[in-house]
Amino acid sequence: MSAPSKRALALVALAAAVLLYEGLQPGFGPPSPWWDAPVALLLAGGIAAVAGRHIASTLAAVALFLAPPLAAPDVVLPQDADSAPGDRDRVLITVDTWRADYAFDLPGWRVYDEAVAPSNWTLPSMDSLMRGQPVRRHRGGLPSDGGFTRPLEATPVLAEGIEGRSAAFVCNPYLSTEFGFDRGFDTFVHADSWRERFSLFHFLRQWRKRTFGGIERQRAERDAYLVDEAIRWWESTPKGRFLWVHLLGPHEYTRTEQTAESYAAQVDAVEVHVRRLLEAIDEDARVVLTSDHGESLGEDGRWGHGRSFESEEVHVPLALRGPDPGEYPRQASLTDVVHFLDQGDTEALDRGREVIELGGHHRQVAWALRRTGGQLQDRKGPAPAPGQALSPEVEANLRELGYLQP
Repeated sequence: MSAPSKRALALVALAAAVLLYEGLQPGFGPPSPWWDAPVALLLAGGIAAVAGRHIASTLAAVALFLAPPLAAPDVVLPQDADSAPGDRDRVLITVDTWRADYAFDLPGWRVYDEAVAPSNWTLPSMDSLMRGQPVRRHRGGLPSDGGFTRPLEATPVLAEGIEGRSAAFVCNPYLSTEFGFDRGFDTFVHADSWRERFSLFHFLRQWRKRTFGGIERQRAERDAYLVDEAIRWWESTPKGRFLWVHLLGPHEYTRTEQTAESYAAQVDAVEVHVRRLLEAIDEDARVVLTSDHGESLGEDGRWGHGRSFESEEVHVPLALRGPDPGEYPRQASLTDVVHFLDQGDTEALDRGREVIELGGHHRQVAWALRRTGGQLQDRKGPAPAPGQALSPEVEANLRELGYLQP
C-alpha cells in the first residue's frame, strides 16, 4: 500500500474512532474532566501519522490541534461555601414563560389569582423579584448600547438576606453569573455550564448533536436534570436551606411548533418535574411557585413576550405553600414575594395592589401602570395623569411607587 493510501486510511480510521467515541458521550450534564483525553490522543496520533516523518511538521500539527482545547477556560463548577445554619427551609421555583391561565392545580396552597410580574421578559422581571423592587427603582434589565443595564449596586438581593446553606439550579442565559444571579448563593449551577472542557471537542460534539438530533434531546432533558441535581443537593444538605430552581420548559414550545397546543404540552411536561421536586421538599418549608413572565399566544396577532404589557405577558401564576390555603383574587405583585420567603410575611401579597408598575420591554425602555383588571396606562415619568381621580388605595400605591410626593 502506498504512503498516501496509508495516510488516507489513517484519516478514515481516526474519524471513525472519534465518532465512535463521541457516540458514547453522555448527551447532557456536567462534563468529566477526563472524557476528552482519549480524543486528544486519537487526534494527536492521527496528525502524526498524516504528517509523515518530519518531526517538526508533526509537532506543529499536534500543537495546532491541542492548543485550542488546552487554552480553553475551565468550566467553573459550583463551590459550596459554609454558611451559618438557617432557621427554616425556603424554596423558590420559577417556571419560565408561564401564563396564569395555564397554572397547575395546587389544592392546599395559597393561590393569588391576579399575580403580576414586574416586566414582560426575564432579566428585568427576575431582577425585581430578587430585590423586591419595581424595575424603575432598581434600573436593571433595560436595553442600553446593545446590552442591558444592571441594577444599582446598592440594592441587596434575596439570597444575601437569608441565612443557611443556599443553592440555585437554573437555566435561561440571562440568569447567569454574568448578570449577577449567583449573588448570595453558596452553590450556583447553571445549565449552560454543562458543556465539554475542551472547546475544539465541544465544537465536534455540537456538530454531532445537530446532525443526529442531540440538541433537541438536551432541551428535553434539561429540566429533568436540573430537578435531579436540586433534589440531590436538598437531600444532602442540613435543614435551614434556601433553594431556587428555574425551569425553561414552556419557553421551548416554539422549538417544535408555535401553537397554543404545543405550549400547553410544554407546560404539562414541566409540571411533572415541578411536582417531583415538590415531593422531595419537606412539608414545613416555605415554598413559592411562580413565573418570570407570561406569553402571548396569538392574541391580537401577538406571539412571544417582551414587547407588550398586556395581561398575556405579565399575568402569571403565584402560589405559596406554608401559610393557610385559600384563593386571593386581588392584584398582587411579584415584588412582594421576598417578604414571604425572608420573613414568612404575606401581608403585602394579601393586601394586594390597586396599581402595579411595569417596566422594561426587551428592545426599548417602556413603562406602564397596571390597574386591577388589566387596565394599562403608559407612564413616561413619575407624575400622575392630570385631572385623574384617585381612590385612597390607588393614591397609596402610587405614593409607595414614588409617583406622588408626600
